[in-house]
Amino acid sequence: MPAGRDPLLWRIPGYYFAYFAALGIFLPFWPLYLKGEGFDPAAIGFLMGLFGLTKLAGPPIVGWLADHLGQPMRWVRLASMLTLAGFLAVFAAHDLWSMALAMIVFTLAWNAAMPQFDAVTLQHLGEKAHRYARIRLWGSVGFIVTALGGGPLLDLWGAGMLPWGLVLVFAGMSMLALAVPGPAEETLPRTVQAGPVSILPILRRPEVYLFLAASLLLQASHGTYYAFYSVHLELHGHSKALTGALWALGVLAEVVIFLIVHRWLPRYGAVRLMQLTLLLTALRWVLIGALPESVAVLTLAQLLHAFSFGVAHAASIEFIRQHFTGSTQGRGQALLSSLCYGAGGVLGFWLAGGLWQAFGALPSFAVSSGMALMGGLLLTPFVWKRLGT
Repeated sequence: MPAGRDPLLWRIPGYYFAYFAALGIFLPFWPLYLKGEGFDPAAIGFLMGLFGLTKLAGPPIVGWLADHLGQPMRWVRLASMLTLAGFLAVFAAHDLWSMALAMIVFTLAWNAAMPQFDAVTLQHLGEKAHRYARIRLWGSVGFIVTALGGGPLLDLWGAGMLPWGLVLVFAGMSMLALAVPGPAEETLPRTVQAGPVSILPILRRPEVYLFLAASLLLQASHGTYYAFYSVHLELHGHSKALTGALWALGVLAEVVIFLIVHRWLPRYGAVRLMQLTLLLTALRWVLIGALPESVAVLTLAQLLHAFSFGVAHAASIEFIRQHFTGSTQGRGQALLSSLCYGAGGVLGFWLAGGLWQAFGALPSFAVSSGMALMGGLLLTPFVWKRLGT
């Protein structure tokens, strides 16, 4: 393929940029939009929890369609366009259940697109799969751009302009999906192997089910942060520009850690790094909950996102790779995504909504800190075992 038509040159990185640029608007600022529309904290927690809930259903549905009917890029395009079409319903949603329906539709499609797009990217890369991280990096750049730029714009024009910004980004995402060609080998349905190896014996190992439980608790502990961090900062007098900058700083720290964490994994191991991450995350939530007036403390807390997300993600992927081998690898990664990120996210959002409504900010972040601490304690036997004591 001529260099000018190479989909890896700009179209695939462009899709990652647009997909995560939308996330850079949605995660930091959507709770502020919902607050401005009159939803109380319990409702905001419930609605944001739908984003995690649809992560449980969307990827398996599209994955099944791609496995049985082939042409995964076709399903990425459909999911991208359904994201845009479903989001338009937000403009007509003015009560809890109409907003919930709109969010279920567009987040179901939105969450479904990325796993298949990752698969398409890896097929395009072929033997150059090591280039994936450099391409995926453009997604983090997209998040940083919109999180940084969104804050000043919201300060200027208010949260009411937020849906229009998401419409533009979702439209760009859809157009880029149409521009990305499917790999040549995607034209036929994928062959499903008979008699797959059961993963139940792997799940019965204590180190496996306790690691997954710790990962679920880690993701659940993020619920208060994802649902109410921006609201928390607004209540303490911080501008939306600073809010967006702090969100972007967290993602920037995540990008930096991704460049070096591969050196730590062989030396320290996935379990020890995950326990350290859980303990630092527990500290992070205490800092945000107890000292929200201090920009220096908030900055330090955001730098800890390098561990809360970056090291945690790398350690989890490596742990699954080590324990779910051969034909169980795909199901192991899917389990990590659906159980820990999906179910953990739903639990965290919904718990955060009720706690914030009933008790306020500090108790909510304290419970989040407790969940992270509990996850760290679950891994203690395996850390000591690895240390040989």
